[in-house]
Amino acid sequence: MVGAIKVAKTNKEYEKLKKEIDADPRKASDLFTDRYGAQPLHKAFLIDQDKFEKEVLHYHKIVVAELFNEDSILCLYKSIPIKELFKDSSIKYRKVGLIDESLTKKYGVLALPAMLFFKEGNLLGKIEGAFSPDKKEELASKIKAILK
Repeated sequence: MVGAIKVAKTNKEYEKLKKEIDADPRKASDLFTDRYGAQPLHKAFLIDQDKFEKEVLHYHKIVVAELFNEDSILCLYKSIPIKELFKDSSIKYRKVGLIDESLTKKYGVLALPAMLFFKEGNLLGKIEGAFSPDKKEELASKIKAILK
């Protein structure tokens, strides 16, 4: 994970980092869950970019494909639990680790992570960028608007 570890070289840098850590309301256990914008712990959701067509475009029901770049610390730092967003639904969810820009270019994605919503290979809508936990309701509202 790029940028996950920071080393303070001076007391001033140490104090700044300590303030950031102390101000963060999350616990370490909060990071160990399937999250929008973070690589999931369960491999069943994770697919390679080369399986996108088979897993996403050839599926006959609604599927959400989350495009992410594992080199982006923002994807992990500003994420919320994905299971809360799609609980009690029959939506298929797949995380697609990008190896090149072909999918972002094809679907006009400007910010990662991005959730692309498909049905029978047709793009229904997309949501781009990370959402912090306090923006969960805003994200849920955007998802609802796409799925109606």
